[in-house]
Amino acid sequence: SDDPTVVFSSTTNSKITATFKSAGSYPGKLTITNSKYSKFIQKTVVIKENDLVSNSIILNNLNLFSKEFASAYQWLKNGVPISGATARSYAFNGAAGEYAVITYSSTCNMISPPLVITGIEQLPGENFVVFPNPAKSQINVSSTIEAPSSIRVFDIIGNLKIETQILGNEPIDISCLSSGLYILELDKNNVKLRTKFIVAK
Repeated sequence: SDDPTVVFSSTTNSKITATFKSAGSYPGKLTITNSKYSKFIQKTVVIKENDLVSNSIILNNLNLFSKEFASAYQWLKNGVPISGATARSYAFNGAAGEYAVITYSSTCNMISPPLVITGIEQLPGENFVVFPNPAKSQINVSSTIEAPSSIRVFDIIGNLKIETQILGNEPIDISCLSSGLYILELDKNNVKLRTKFIVAK
């Protein structure tokens, strides 16, 4: 047969999962072991068409939502299941990483495309402050570098929202931003500093 053989290797207390690219019949081999014995089972696995709709993740402030409804959910961070994260939404609190959600029906499951949350790189020894934080309509930037500054503001998935120039600690208009978490990048004399701030309206 051209179908691949699916080989499972697990302890008796482990949950076994596998991904199949298409429906069909697959020869499966299951080995169950513990400290006392090892048991081998060989059986044909019949995979039916997935009844779940392709899913995506919606970002809302500091929360992630599964676009599609399902009977159960499991959130992943960097490919690893997050303990207790089994609701339709997950509060990631701005933590950087690659997030995905698995949706389940009574017979199938499907993983969403990943959503990458951007991390923050802060250069050591630099005093860089954004205030007020949280903010509503404007922010101020204070740093130890005395020079005209280029300012760029990104959302947490890396989309550029604001790009401007400032002199000193003049305020930056952020009235165009909706509530949520943002990354501010300051560039002075080719020195780039980054920090997070929150818009709360």
